[in-house]
Amino acid sequence: MVEKPIHEGFEQIVDKRYQLENIINIDDLRELLEDFHKIAPFPVAVLNLKGDVLLESHWEPICTQFHRVNPKTAAICAESDIHFNTELAKCDEKHTLYRCANGLYDAASPIIIGGQHLGNFFIGQFLLEPPDEGFFRKQAQRYGFEEEKYLEALSRVAIISEHDLKNRLNYLCGFAAFLGNIGLKECQRDRAEEALRESEEKYRRLSVELEQRVQKRTAQLEAANKELESFAYSVSHDLRAPLRGIDGFSQALLEDCEERLNEEGKDYLARIRSGTQRMGHLIDDLLRLSRLTRTELRHEPVNLSKLAEGTLKELREGAPERDVEIEITPNLDTRGDRYLLRVALENLLGNAWKFTSGHDRARIEFGVEEFEGENTYFVRDDGVGFDMTYADKLFGAFQRLHGATEFPGSGIGLATVQRIIHRHEGRIWAKSEVGKGSTFYFIL
Repeated sequence: MVEKPIHEGFEQIVDKRYQLENIINIDDLRELLEDFHKIAPFPVAVLNLKGDVLLESHWEPICTQFHRVNPKTAAICAESDIHFNTELAKCDEKHTLYRCANGLYDAASPIIIGGQHLGNFFIGQFLLEPPDEGFFRKQAQRYGFEEEKYLEALSRVAIISEHDLKNRLNYLCGFAAFLGNIGLKECQRDRAEEALRESEEKYRRLSVELEQRVQKRTAQLEAANKELESFAYSVSHDLRAPLRGIDGFSQALLEDCEERLNEEGKDYLARIRSGTQRMGHLIDDLLRLSRLTRTELRHEPVNLSKLAEGTLKELREGAPERDVEIEITPNLDTRGDRYLLRVALENLLGNAWKFTSGHDRARIEFGVEEFEGENTYFVRDDGVGFDMTYADKLFGAFQRLHGATEFPGSGIGLATVQRIIHRHEGRIWAKSEVGKGSTFYFIL
């Protein structure tokens, strides 16, 4: 038999599933046909492509008690079943009518599932005209049937008219199509379940792979942190000692050899001392920045307003001569690491204090706004501002948008703030305009 192509959009099922009995629930179908027989009392059957009868309903006694029992007549029945398969496979007819060698008429229609011919729906065991009694008597003698009982069974076989035949064939084709649709939906459901199982298995494998990658990455990060700690130790001990030596010997030269040095020599030594001290401050800031990623994060209630008040109070005490208007929104409560959040506000408010130092009267504000449905804290000043073209450099270590001679600092402050905000699973950004101040926003 030449198989018809799989219907477009119907993915091929595994080979064992190409058997009709594995697609259609035969028990449910038998119950349906038993109920249907009450209003359409004629024999039906479902056969696979091998000719196996998967389901039969109310077959005539002449078949169940005689034709299908005797080995020779049963072989004729099997030939008829195979004939239906062959005829329906090589043509596109909706049905075929056939009179078997045992003398009865049968009709069959193909069960097509997803464009694949998988079996036949069968109605049969009827006559189109009164039977030739002589033919059947000879058949009884040939195969050893008890003649009177055989002819009595023959008398029960329906003789149908052309009109009845047309109705039965219409039913035959419609029900075969119905079975095909049921089978297609069943296959699609099974394919969906199979796809779901494959997806779940794929997800499981990906989860395992991801977990392994995370473990590997965690191990790499732990190794990197250990290297960082080793580096920090080297910086704090191995670099500081020579820096202290340079600064100390420079100071000794100034004190012990001051009379032998001219003004230019004294200036050189002063610059050396200033450079070593500045490098010492950079090392301290770098170490503080590295510790931020290694300290354990504590979650506790924090009043940001009070932290801001304490920071600005210290700034005022350090420069009492300055005229700065300060506005702090009260009771800005959150949860986080109190120490780290204090460091963040010290840097943000310290920058605002620093970059407004050129004003006779300055203004600094700390408050909260709603942005995209979230509480967004901000530090705003009316200082020198900066060009937003360079905003991407703001939070990089040692990045400066103003000269060191104009505004002191190491360029570590905003990098520190960003790292603290990120450790609180938040984000920070800024808006500014040259000469019109800056606003730094952050979400925790």
